Amino acid sequence: MEFLLPLINHVNPEISSAAFSVLTAAMQGNPTVQKYAEDAQVLDYILKALRGVHRRSSTTSLYTLSSYIRNNPVSQLNFFRHNGLNILAGILKSQADSLKSKLKVLELLYDLASEIYMGPRTAYKSKDQLSQLERAFSSGFSNSNLCEIILKYLAYDDIVILEKSILAISSVAENVCSKEFKKLHVIKVIGQLLHKYDPKKAFWLTRHETELRWIIWTELEALYDTVRM
Repeated sequence: MEFLLPLINHVNPEISSAAFSVLTAAMQGNPTVQKYAEDAQVLDYILKALRGVHRRSSTTSLYTLSSYIRNNPVSQLNFFRHNGLNILAGILKSQADSLKSKLKVLELLYDLASEIYMGPRTAYKSKDQLSQLERAFSSGFSNSNLCEIILKYLAYDDIVILEKSILAISSVAENVCSKEFKKLHVIKVIGQLLHKYDPKKAFWLTRHETELRWIIWTELEALYDTVRM
């Protein structure tokens, strides 16, 4: 860790990106390394990279962030308290950040919401820890307008983007963005997409394309039912 951290701040974005990749692999599903990274204040390095001008380092640091905070309630809360969701919202709105970065943000939002609202309660030290996480996540979404921002990704025709968008939206539809998603114009957009991706209307598509459309339609149907409740 002592060797990697100086390389993360290297002026050469390729070296910085490589260091982030090594750190990502080391922390993936490894609570011991995650704790060591927390003690070394790795989040400060990640946030600096996410705010930086080098897009390659920024993209790679998103994967490091995911590896650091996944299944790690203490680090998640620390990230939220450092306005981390506002940074993720900025990436989704940015014209400079890559599509790869935006997709990773959508995926990370889905993962975080799934852990907090649908994960096992035994993952938390106490009910208070979970309550703090829920409040921090919800307020972070509200303060950064993430509910409105992720809805805009439904306008994409690309199936991969659309699927990740729907998953992210569905994961916060009940507990975080219920008020925003129940607005008539939002319900209308989801209904139109449900009609558009009806598998019965898919002609001259490959088997893979047909399967993807079926997945999209199924996810949209569940989301449509949720927002109309």
